[in-house]
Amino acid sequence: MVSFLKDEEKKKNPSMPIRFIGMLSYVDIDKEKDIEIRNGFYERKGFKLKNMSKDGKNGKIEAMLEDIKTKSNYT
Repeated sequence: MVSFLKDEEKKKNPSMPIRFIGMLSYVDIDKEKDIEIRNGFYERKGFKLKNMSKDGKNGKIEAMLEDIKTKSNYT
């Protein structure tokens, strides 16, 4: 995704911030450790976890393009 954005940014520089939003689902979870692995992956990539269920299995992820670029060593 970052490589694609980098190529697109060469073509035009958006004047408005870009925000990515996604949903997390319990279908990704087989074991308790899976919650930590999946959620940690998104946090390390610059996403914030929002509206998470108490068990951490369901929720929403959000990130601004600039946060993703910073976390991914985007140059």
